[in-house]
Amino acid sequence: MKGGPLRAFVLHNAWKLARAAVGLDHLHFHDLRHSGNTWASSTTGASTRELMVRMGHASPLTALRYQHATRDRDRAIAEALSALASAVYRVYASEWGELALILGGTPENSVVGRSRK
Repeated sequence: MKGGPLRAFVLHNAWKLARAAVGLDHLHFHDLRHSGNTWASSTTGASTRELMVRMGHASPLTALRYQHATRDRDRAIAEALSALASAVYRVYASEWGELALILGGTPENSVVGRSRK
């Protein structure tokens, strides 16, 4: 019947044919859910709460299964922190000399005014 409910055997047969066509007979249908939500987490930065709502989970622990650490995500976090630190430096660099004087020294001999090695 066209336009009716999707029967389980129809979906099962289509899934079986699709797996065979790409040589992934071991792949389970639920693997698509896991992969999709893992990608949503790592590429969009979706929060645990957002993943919970998207997947219908009641527990944050369940949603955390989809938040894998990836090199790309780690790089993005590091770049964002670096940009933030650079922005703060640009805003406050001219005031550091003044701050050193307030702390009781000169910019040259102050902890604030010198770099650590």
